[in-house]
Amino acid sequence: MYANALDANFSPAYGIIPESVTVLGKNYRSLSADTGLSLYDKYKGARMWNSELASLNLVSLDNVKITVPERLENADYLNYVTEQWQQNLGFYCGIEVVSQNEYDLKLSENSFDIALVELTADGSAEEYFDLFVNGKDELEGYVDYAAKGSLYGIQRAESLSKAVELYTSAETIIINSAVYVPLFYGREYFVYAPEIQDINYQPFTKEIDFRYAKYFD
Repeated sequence: MYANALDANFSPAYGIIPESVTVLGKNYRSLSADTGLSLYDKYKGARMWNSELASLNLVSLDNVKITVPERLENADYLNYVTEQWQQNLGFYCGIEVVSQNEYDLKLSENSFDIALVELTADGSAEEYFDLFVNGKDELEGYVDYAAKGSLYGIQRAESLSKAVELYTSAETIIINSAVYVPLFYGREYFVYAPEIQDINYQPFTKEIDFRYAKYFD
């Protein structure tokens, strides 16, 4: 299982929005579970793969590699993904680990086949979608116009349920496009001594709030 290939710092992802993101003070993933976004169907995938190869008059794709920055290298989960492609599709894909500078250059020049990309935002669902509909950061130059249209009017959503409906629609559109395939959510830890309590840490902005901190001697 893919989950077994991940260490304790990661959990399997099926959507775009991480587990800790909130919408109007409510946890988004509790309102719109990402498991419903999963497209995994190895038989359908094999049929579509073979159909697309045939339409291009190809028997296979050769010399394809996943470009990965050194800081995100993890042989277990990457090997699991490429092994599944090999077993279910007959698609052989290599892994190319490069320095951060080379990685940034390859993304900016679109000189890659497949790239492992880390997406980060300020903790709001809106900022995560902004990466896809306005082509920001690692997704510079990419715009999903269908998702952008689905998000039209999000600022005027009259209720939490309507906002979640619009976000879920946009998330579904992006996942269905298959341009971006979610792999895992990363966890971040803030560690302090056991005699200290009530320090508030914001993992997205890296802010540390000591206003309610307590120290017990």
